[in-house]
Amino acid sequence: MTQQVTLTLPDDVVELLAKKDDPSAFVAELVRSRMMGEVVREQLRAAGFTITDEGVAEARAEVERLRRSITPETRAKAAELYAEVMRMRAGIPIS
Repeated sequence: MTQQVTLTLPDDVVELLAKKDDPSAFVAELVRSRMMGEVVREQLRAAGFTITDEGVAEARAEVERLRRSITPETRAKAAELYAEVMRMRAGIPIS
C-alpha cells in the first residue's frame, strides 16, 4: 500500500529528485536505509553499547583510513584468497 504525501524540501534536494527516474522509489529507499540504521543502533544500545555521534564519526574515519590503505597488491591477494575459497566451496581440490 502506498500513500501520497506533500513535503517541503530544500532546493538542492528537489533538484536531485528531479533528475531521478523514480523519485518516490529513491526517497523510499533512503528512508528505509535510515530506518534500518535506527533499528541497528537500538539493538546495539539494548546489547549494552553506547552509540555517540562522535564514535560513529571516528568509526567512519577509521573505515575510510583503512580503505585508503588498500594497495593494488593487497586487493590482488584478497581476490586470490576469495577465488580459493570459492573453489573449495565448489569441491575443487586446491593444488
